[in-house]
Amino acid sequence: MPFQPDPTLPDLARLKSQLLTSGVQQSNNSLWQVINQLIDALQNVNSGLNSGEVGGGANPDASYITVDNELADLPGSSQLLPGFGIDIDTSVPGEVTINTSGYWAPLSDGDLVEAEIIFADGEVIMVFCPDV
Repeated sequence: MPFQPDPTLPDLARLKSQLLTSGVQQSNNSLWQVINQLIDALQNVNSGLNSGEVGGGANPDASYITVDNELADLPGSSQLLPGFGIDIDTSVPGEVTINTSGYWAPLSDGDLVEAEIIFADGEVIMVFCPDV
């Protein structure tokens, strides 16, 4: 899903009025100018986000891996599709969990009558067999 701005962006008018009545303009005019310009810039960004004019989110030219097909909004995106025995869980907001289903089995030589288990450095080699 593309970036969605927080609908409860703060109103900076109160902060601007506090700056104007603080006396900083007379005591330290350079500091007052910097703070005033920061407040103005934040007000511009807020109004742009509220009107939808400023993207502020995902770069459409970048590459993204997405759970859903997002090609319409992100031309550089690729949808992550699960293979055999893999499940992608997005039920928890902000989290993606990749689960596997299957079982571990010892690797053998493949002989169906007298199979021999394969070892490496004295340890059994185990392989994951996904459910299909």
